[in-house]
Amino acid sequence: MSSDNEFDFCTAGSNTFPIQCGSLRKGMHCIIDGHPVKILSIDTSKNGKHGHAKAHITGEDIFTGKKVEECCPTSHNVEAPVVSRQDYILIDIEDEYLTLQEMDGEIREDLTLPKHDDDLRNRIKRCFDMTEKEFIITVTTAMNMEGVVQIRESTVPKRY
Repeated sequence: MSSDNEFDFCTAGSNTFPIQCGSLRKGMHCIIDGHPVKILSIDTSKNGKHGHAKAHITGEDIFTGKKVEECCPTSHNVEAPVVSRQDYILIDIEDEYLTLQEMDGEIREDLTLPKHDDDLRNRIKRCFDMTEKEFIITVTTAMNMEGVVQIRESTVPKRY
């Protein structure tokens, strides 16, 4: 049992937060059919005689690139995912697994090449074959899922 000056707390946060559908804009994120999506377009219709104004949302799954649509009243809440991005240095590729180095030196080997984006997958392989350059991989995290979303050339010379 805690005294008046002691507090029990949990360090885990929520993966989503509510947002009013009428507040959504192009480029924001929301959840459609259980998947985190980036909003490509949002159109609102005026309310009718007995109904609410509706928002027609078109989005793209941030991990698979699949287009999805949703229609909901602008006064209702929808869930939005907490999305974060982190950069890593590409060290190695072995059996579809990437060896990535965090900026503080930590190594991770648990991410695979993108399965749903062949262009990005092939660009990563081509860039890795260019041994004289260093490349940065951007990883997006949302709703306990992670995926490689970008590769770009580093501005610093190769370190290894």
